[in-house]
Amino acid sequence: MTDDMEPQQTLQQLPHSDMQLKHVQITDWLIAKGVVDPTAKSLSCNEFRYWRKEEVCSLFDHVDPEVGNVVRVPDLESFQIQLSPEEAAAGLGPTDFVKPSLEQGYATLSHVWAQGLGSKPGSHGLHRSLIEQVFDKVEPLNVGWLWIDSLAIPGSGHSLTETEEGLKSRLINAMADIYRLARLVIIFDALLLRTRSQDPLVISPLLCCGQWIARLWTYQEIKLATKATFATQSGFVSLSAIEEKLKQTACVDSSHESKYYRIRSKLKTLSRDHKAQKLGAPLNHVAFACFRREATIELDYARAIFPLLGLYWSVKFSLEDAMGTIYEARKDEACRLVFTFGIPRARYPGWAPARFPDIEAYRLNCSGRWKSRGLEGEWRTSKVSSVLWENGCARNGDFKFSMILCGSKEMVGPDAPPGSVSKAAVNRAIVEGCPRSWELFEQAVKKGTAYILRPDPPVATHSDLPVLAVERFTKSPANEAWVCFVAFECYGFEGADETLEWLLLHENPTTDGGKERSELNYLLEAKSPEDPNIDPQLSAKN
Repeated sequence: MTDDMEPQQTLQQLPHSDMQLKHVQITDWLIAKGVVDPTAKSLSCNEFRYWRKEEVCSLFDHVDPEVGNVVRVPDLESFQIQLSPEEAAAGLGPTDFVKPSLEQGYATLSHVWAQGLGSKPGSHGLHRSLIEQVFDKVEPLNVGWLWIDSLAIPGSGHSLTETEEGLKSRLINAMADIYRLARLVIIFDALLLRTRSQDPLVISPLLCCGQWIARLWTYQEIKLATKATFATQSGFVSLSAIEEKLKQTACVDSSHESKYYRIRSKLKTLSRDHKAQKLGAPLNHVAFACFRREATIELDYARAIFPLLGLYWSVKFSLEDAMGTIYEARKDEACRLVFTFGIPRARYPGWAPARFPDIEAYRLNCSGRWKSRGLEGEWRTSKVSSVLWENGCARNGDFKFSMILCGSKEMVGPDAPPGSVSKAAVNRAIVEGCPRSWELFEQAVKKGTAYILRPDPPVATHSDLPVLAVERFTKSPANEAWVCFVAFECYGFEGADETLEWLLLHENPTTDGGKERSELNYLLEAKSPEDPNIDPQLSAKN
């Protein structure tokens, strides 16, 4: 309040002409301070409408002057160059500039967090000494810029906040471009970093022994890479150089071809697929490449491959939701996974594996076709009249099997005639992780609705063939069934079976409401929307 104003009078009560004068005074003062004309006028009429000129002026008393006790808004700088001692001594002004170039680009690291470069609990980032060691190591590659996931992506031993989870999801959705556009992906494997040799015939088998090749995240990182190189103690060896050496060795020496055949096949799964760079890697290729890879967090069994498949990750996804999204997005490719053996089935579709690691990777040319209610195809079919469970020997130390004997109880035994019995082995993960699937199949045997389905024609050359243990859906006149589990057949029916067309229902019978949803879907498909007994808004999808 000024001296010429009555005590009870406020700015709001000033005559219009006086208010206009104050607006002009504030505008002129702001312009004198360097505030641009339109901004100054807008401020005086809006944000500073009921401010006195003195009050506006006093705001700038809190601002340190730039030169000559004057604050000039347009001339202010957020930061100023501080010359180095060398630059100051030379008297030439600033010379030491940093700028990323399109030619140089940036590189990314692909590494196992647990091997030293992972972020610590509490989001402290990486110790400066680690960053310095990394740049010292990659200096020969002329790398000036590095993208390090453990610095950029929240995630360690602590629980993430909602904000951190959101940031992590956004970064995961950007990872395809981050790795694809990088000039180089540099692989740090602790074992190779202690290896003096740069001989590909030494590096390749040692690579198979390390932890880097056993992780799920690292698979998508190298599959997206334009170029990839492995760091050793003495230098770097590119993936392309390793592949070329293995190829040359196989052509020259047949004994080496046999010696390195499986190593070469394993490393071939790491090669960049140029077509997949645009469309996303084929689902069956990803499944088979990942069946021996691990992730620390269960959700990563799906999350780690979303960038590779070109899919959008949502922070709300569970593992089951994510796998269902993958299968829905790649229906034709998902059909090829029906006979993969080793783990329980997914919640949706129930005939597909619940995840890719730990499956037995059979490369089958399955002729199945994804339909609205299930997977349609022709399979060799045998009805199961009885089941005997017995403990069997494992093929290796990782598995404990129980044996299914299918056929007539009276005919089971070493002298049983051909076609009367089928013996199949079941993985421990199913025995221990999904006992409900066993119960359902046993109940189906008692009801006479249990069947074994085999590929038609058989495509494996070995004696162990994957088979589907299914329960028939009796409300449909066609051959429709739920998949209880997948086993591998040690020896089977020899001619007592026939080839039939089946629809393997999408629902998993072991989940709550799985069978009920199948029945509802059947009714919805069988009856028209005009049927008064059917609610047209009703959806039975999971």
